Amino acid sequence: IMTAAYFFCILILSLIIYFSNVDFVDKVYTDINEYKQAVKSIIRKSNNAHFPLNIPQDARNIKFYKTADWFLGNEKLYLFYEINQQYIDNELKKYNFIETEGPFEKDEQYSYNTTRYYAVNHLNLNKAGFKFYVIGKNSTDRGNFPTEYGIAVNDKTNAILYYYECLD
Repeated sequence: IMTAAYFFCILILSLIIYFSNVDFVDKVYTDINEYKQAVKSIIRKSNNAHFPLNIPQDARNIKFYKTADWFLGNEKLYLFYEINQQYIDNELKKYNFIETEGPFEKDEQYSYNTTRYYAVNHLNLNKAGFKFYVIGKNSTDRGNFPTEYGIAVNDKTNAILYYYECLD
């Protein structure tokens, strides 16, 4: 009986220590004025290095979303805006892509790829026309949570979408 009580006390103490170290301050971000704070709050910093430090002055139709990242939640960060083609071309030149896909012309083309579907769905974007350029990716095949990050571009509307998703 003493061993079970001792074990229970250790378990409770461990949970208290764990939860006191979890960052519950983070939240869901949608206000573009909080963009910099949201980017800083990403747990896996290397997965959001492709996001711009500042949103360009000539960006239009800006949309932004980031989930709260505490206690086994899915971590997602998306930034979308319309801008000139030169800016988009320069962004695409900065990175080596491990995969490209699209452009997707119909909703059905998203059905098998949850990460890319979330990236356009959470921001209520018209899915047609996006081509995805994947910078980094982990899969459950190697025992990791499905993670993907990169850039999507719609050449017809001069739109760029930076995305990061970890479905843990």
